[in-house]
Amino acid sequence: MSKSDLIASVPARMATARQAWLDGAGQREASRRADPWVALDDTEALWQYGFAADSGQPGARVRWDDRQWHLETWDGNGRVERDAVNTRSEAFGIATRTVEKFAAEQNIGREAIHQAGLERRERRDNAASHTTVEPTAAVVEPADAIVEPTETVSAAPGTFGLDDTLAHGLRAAGDVRPLHKFNPHSTRPHQQQHIDPMQQYEAEYGGGYEEDGRAV
Repeated sequence: MSKSDLIASVPARMATARQAWLDGAGQREASRRADPWVALDDTEALWQYGFAADSGQPGARVRWDDRQWHLETWDGNGRVERDAVNTRSEAFGIATRTVEKFAAEQNIGREAIHQAGLERRERRDNAASHTTVEPTAAVVEPADAIVEPTETVSAAPGTFGLDDTLAHGLRAAGDVRPLHKFNPHSTRPHQQQHIDPMQQYEAEYGGGYEEDGRAV
């Protein structure tokens, strides 16, 4: 197969692998349920095998501490063995053999040890399925919308007069629409008189020169 053919076949091969994974979901679940090692949390950093530590019967626990897998086994009568390894499978193997050795000393069969694990998983699965999820309160938008005012605001009786200081400041800024007094109640047609800013400036400052001819 050439390089181009290999590249072209990638999508089909990925689709095949995905379908195979989906088809194997049932088998994976069956294997999980039959595994005597039970994860005690969702992170799968803590596992248990056999009986509980306070049951008086053999069991083991394996945990991950971000560096190694630590295993602890007990015989139920006060004897405890500990170790640390680099892989989870190695920890499972050592702990399983140790627990079976303890069980053999007490005439406890492997089936009883595995059954203890299966019952532990069943309890965890049942607890997880009955977990109550708190309902999320829906966000209700306010029924009263903000409406922009539509009524015309009338001016107070009398002529509106702009403060002279403010008017002077605005004129000095060079507004191309000079300010003037306006009577909103007047019936006379209103005509705007646009004054050139330079003419306004010269009118107020005497053309920009002092009486002796010096520039201001």
